[in-house]
Amino acid sequence: MKKRLLLVIGLAIVVLVGIGAVVVYNLFFKGNEVELARLNGGIAFTSDMDGSWDVVTLSADGDFNNLTQEGDGHEYFPSYAFDGKMINMLTNRSGVEMGPAQVRPDGTDFRVLDIISAIMSVAQEQRFQWDPSYSRDGWQLSSEIANLNLDLFVQSPTGDKIRLTQDGVNGARDWFGSWSPDDQFILYNTNRVDDNENLYRVPRTGGTPERLTNFNYSVFHGTYSLDGKTILFVSNEAEILMTGELPIFLMDADGNNIRPIGNEKFTGDAQLSPDGTQIVYMSNESGNWHIYVMEQNGENKRQLTENGNNLFPVWETIPADSITEGTPES
Repeated sequence: MKKRLLLVIGLAIVVLVGIGAVVVYNLFFKGNEVELARLNGGIAFTSDMDGSWDVVTLSADGDFNNLTQEGDGHEYFPSYAFDGKMINMLTNRSGVEMGPAQVRPDGTDFRVLDIISAIMSVAQEQRFQWDPSYSRDGWQLSSEIANLNLDLFVQSPTGDKIRLTQDGVNGARDWFGSWSPDDQFILYNTNRVDDNENLYRVPRTGGTPERLTNFNYSVFHGTYSLDGKTILFVSNEAEILMTGELPIFLMDADGNNIRPIGNEKFTGDAQLSPDGTQIVYMSNESGNWHIYVMEQNGENKRQLTENGNNLFPVWETIPADSITEGTPES
């Protein structure tokens, strides 16, 4: 009888702990979804125009702002929070390995994060949705905090939301999603095997992800050429991004024929504007890497950057509720 009572008490404790964990998770790690206004703002991108790799913004009015120039470090691969009030990136400023950092779009409140501070930042500030991008037929892709890590979601024009990647609590990190030129596949990064970042792709309607690279070190930010025949990515073999080197590689769209970019030309990383009328992209056609913009139909191409190398553009996010209230916040 005593053993049975202890067993019942033990089971009750387990249930209560489980319920408590769910309550805490729902309280701190599940915020309201942010609806985005389909309006064009500025862009952010990775640039060495001032000597080191930094996150730079270009406003809709044509003004450049280096957000991470202060201090000694290199920052790569910006992405916006849905609320438009924070930009996430990777940095070498921990001095140990590449890790997350954040800064406000006006360049204030720069912070280097570790795992604990990143989790606490998410919980306190309720920023669960990041890095939106769009297909030509109206789908939206994003990375969202789920189960204490990043997963990929798409939302169709009808509002149906599909979770493309899913693991247990504190599972794999799935991010840096990129549309294929035909808008049918998502190319992305994940550390689901051996904690090394590799490239996978998955149909936008869901399904089994296909692994494209199999490195025993991390590679980042895979993206397609405009014609869909080539994928570009950045290698972090031997943590070389810590030194400020940015080794760029190419491969065929099926993952074969991996090679350093050398003297090859690449035009890609197309990012459709929120209103669907423009595309920003990067190209080394002039020798250096620059950001370009053109109309959605390919007309009226313009070069936006002039100095240094400039890569991996993303559009500014403008939440819908900031429009109804007046001026978008930053």
